[in-house]
Amino acid sequence: MRLTLLVIATALIVVACSKSDDASVQRDLHDTGHDLAAAANKVRDDPDIRQAGDDARQTAADAAAELKKAGAEAKVQAEDAAAKAKVEAHAAGDQARGSVDSLRDNRSGG
Repeated sequence: MRLTLLVIATALIVVACSKSDDASVQRDLHDTGHDLAAAANKVRDDPDIRQAGDDARQTAADAAAELKKAGAEAKVQAEDAAAKAKVEAHAAGDQARGSVDSLRDNRSGG
């Protein structure tokens, strides 16, 4: 009987302690959440952080514009090179046909 009462008393103390610990942990987590929210708001509202964000956006926009311009220039150069290669290929084909015709004429005694 004494042993049973001792076990029950020990169990009640453990439960009481764990409820107290749970409340303390819960309070600490709640306070930490508020601290983190306050810090995030402070960073969000910091004019230097806002300026850095604006600068980063402007730099990205400038880089995008430069890439677009470079892409357009590369496209024009590629189109010019393709047109030149097409003309040269036709000229080479014409020259080859002329050579074949000339060779055929020479062989046939023309």
